[in-house]
Amino acid sequence: MRLLPLAFAALLAMPALASPPDPGKVAFQQMCAACHGTDGRGDGPKAALLSAKPADLTTLSARSGGIFPMLHVIDVLDGSEQIGAHSGLSPMPDFSTLVGGQSAALDTPGGTVLFTRGVFLSIAYYLESLQK
Repeated sequence: MRLLPLAFAALLAMPALASPPDPGKVAFQQMCAACHGTDGRGDGPKAALLSAKPADLTTLSARSGGIFPMLHVIDVLDGSEQIGAHSGLSPMPDFSTLVGGQSAALDTPGGTVLFTRGVFLSIAYYLESLQK
C-alpha cells in the first residue's frame, strides 16, 4: 500500500511535458532573426551591416490602423510584393526561391482563398502574435 503514495509523489516530481515548438517561431528564428532580431524589433546581429534598417515587425498592426496586415505580410514573405529593403536595395534573400514545403490556404476578407507556402503562413501568424 505504501507504493501508491510513492508512485504518486514520483509522478508529481516529473517535469511537465513540453509543448511542441511554434513552427512559425522556429522558421522566424531560422530565416528572419539575423536581421529582424529574435524578438522582431529590427535589431538582429546583421542589422548594422545592412544599407536599410530592418523593420520593427512588432509594430505592423499599429502602423496599419490597429489591424494586422496578414495579406501584406504574406505577400512580402513570398516575394509577391517588394517594399523598401525588400526591393533589392538590401541583401534580403528572396525566400520564395529558397523555401519548399506544403502549400497552405488562407481565406481572405474579400472571400477569395490565398495559397502560399505553409512556412510563410506560419511566420505570418507568429508575427501577428508579436504585435504590441
